[in-house]
Amino acid sequence: MTAETLSPARLEECRAALHGNDSPAAYRALWTLVAASRQSVPFLAGKLRPVEALEPTRLARLLAGLDADAFADREKAEADLAKLGEQVEPALRKLSKESPSAEVRRRSEELLTRITPSPEWLYASREVAVLEYAATPEARRLLENLAAGLPGARLTTEARDALKRLNPPVASRR
Repeated sequence: MTAETLSPARLEECRAALHGNDSPAAYRALWTLVAASRQSVPFLAGKLRPVEALEPTRLARLLAGLDADAFADREKAEADLAKLGEQVEPALRKLSKESPSAEVRRRSEELLTRITPSPEWLYASREVAVLEYAATPEARRLLENLAAGLPGARLTTEARDALKRLNPPVASRR
């Protein structure tokens, strides 16, 4: 594969294709970005961020809101959690399994169905694939940065898995 030179507009077009519903166009864009990894990796580094944990007291307050006495407070907590998406997914998974309240379990499970899998996760997954196939030192550093994100978050897991594929364990010798 020969290295390509892409204009900033073409980089944006390729990223838009990665974020689109046209799978063949996304596939072509992925390989175009891989071929132009000297440009695409820094470009994606400016777009991708690790999933960060919420401040623990804020997260606890929002989760507790799912079991508030007032219906309006439960609805507000659910809406606020839905906006946070992947940042609250691990906590919602735990809550859906451990909460003694049927209301909280129902609301957390409903939130999980709305959060996962989100189109944003598919788009980020395609961008991680560009980094994995590019396999440059810069791409590996970006994958390491993304893999250091919130444990249990899909982007974090996807980046960790890509790094494992790039750095398979060395088989022990007898």
